[in-house]
Amino acid sequence: MRRLLLRIIFLGVAFLVITRFVPGVQLTGAPLSAFLAAAVFVGLNLLVTPLVWLLKTLALPLTLLTLGLMSLLISFAFNILIFWIMSSMEWGIRVDRTSALVLGPLGLSIINALLNLLASPRKRHGIG
Repeated sequence: MRRLLLRIIFLGVAFLVITRFVPGVQLTGAPLSAFLAAAVFVGLNLLVTPLVWLLKTLALPLTLLTLGLMSLLISFAFNILIFWIMSSMEWGIRVDRTSALVLGPLGLSIINALLNLLASPRKRHGIG
């Protein structure tokens, strides 16, 4: 539960950054709606995860040939799909441009990865 809340908070911050720096992506309400958008994004992501897993399994030979690029492409395509669904239903965000539909999820993934990297506990590698 704590990890899920942390993920929603990180994605909320990422949505705030994206709406500030990616032209064409806007919040549909107050700045707190970024956290609503994050919660919706996480919920939709949980719904499509089995389908993503199935497609990644079916694309395993291509993933091996492309050294993992196919897996990233499938995940990115589903992030774009979720972003588009959220925008068309106006669940926290609105996307005005096609380029923003691509740059938004890309920026969201990068910012979220950086925030998760900063928040992950450091492991000590010592002898004895």
